[in-house]
Amino acid sequence: MDQGDEGDGQTANADYSIRVAAGIGAFTCDEWNGFAGTARGDSETSYNPLVSFSFLSALEDSGCAVRRTGWQ
Repeated sequence: MDQGDEGDGQTANADYSIRVAAGIGAFTCDEWNGFAGTARGDSETSYNPLVSFSFLSALEDSGCAVRRTGWQ
């Protein structure tokens, strides 16, 4: 994140877009793996398997992470 000249945590000249999706299936594996930390081999960010496409997809497919069980 660009912290500007002051280093106060404020982002300089950044445009963001937020998209709310009904589930992980709204993304392709390649789209999801474009996010930092979601895929192995991302040299700048350490891999977190708990946010990987495979893991989240398996949670939804098994019925563990769905609206009925309290997940939004």
